[in-house]
Amino acid sequence: MKNLLLFSLSGVLLALTANGNQPTVTEDRPPETVILPGDEIELDVYRESDLKQRVKVGEDGKVKLHLLDPVPVIGLTQRQAEKLIQQTYGKDILVNPSVSLSIYPQPVQAGKIVIHGRVGSPGVFEMPKGRKSVGILEAIGLSGGFTRLSNRTNVQVRREVDGKTTVFEVNVKKIQSDPKAENFKILPGDVIVVKERWA
Repeated sequence: MKNLLLFSLSGVLLALTANGNQPTVTEDRPPETVILPGDEIELDVYRESDLKQRVKVGEDGKVKLHLLDPVPVIGLTQRQAEKLIQQTYGKDILVNPSVSLSIYPQPVQAGKIVIHGRVGSPGVFEMPKGRKSVGILEAIGLSGGFTRLSNRTNVQVRREVDGKTTVFEVNVKKIQSDPKAENFKILPGDVIVVKERWA
């Protein structure tokens, strides 16, 4: 049994190593979408029908919810936002609240890409004229490039295809340092999120 467990762990590690140059996206456990300005979130609090609401995330990254001061949710996943809002309601308003949240990503205008997070100048950018795609490094360059706090090993790209959201996690640091690494192409309508590194 012990040998079987070690063999299984070895297989997982080998698979992770083999996919080092590829963006991460899996069907059984895809990367989670993070909340951005312009997105809408639908909130439901168990047994509190008056608190059910669907609100838009402001440009400041906050949402205005019933009975609460604006809550900062930009960059959070669904689970993280649920936990934060649940804790906020639980401080002085509700006893042991149970919160569920749904995210409705913002539509991106045709021919544009959105770049948020730890970059020089986050915002909405035109796709270079006559181009159907650009490399991810070129795209991030449109926003002023990375900052010293950018997490370059896990850049998230959110893409809508036929009404379905796919999220890629791209190791841009690998693309920068390894000439053999395959570049990741950014398409019109993509949303790029550069997270903050913690060390």
